[in-house]
Amino acid sequence: MRHPAALYDLIFHLLLGLVFVALLRRGALRGRLFAIHLVAYGTFRFLLEPLRDTPVFAFSLSAYQFIALALVACGI
Repeated sequence: MRHPAALYDLIFHLLLGLVFVALLRRGALRGRLFAIHLVAYGTFRFLLEPLRDTPVFAFSLSAYQFIALALVACGI
């Protein structure tokens, strides 16, 4: 059975957007929004990628998982 990965992605972004709007209204994320998005999306994508049918690149990880790790590293 294939997972609806695009639907998971949509739900994640909707929820993350709602959280960001709520935090921005409080003034909690000024100047850090993009970095937090990189870390959150990179982590989500790294964990979601095994559910997709993508070929293994190296070390039992797909190329997209390496990109996700790079996103997290850039956000930190």
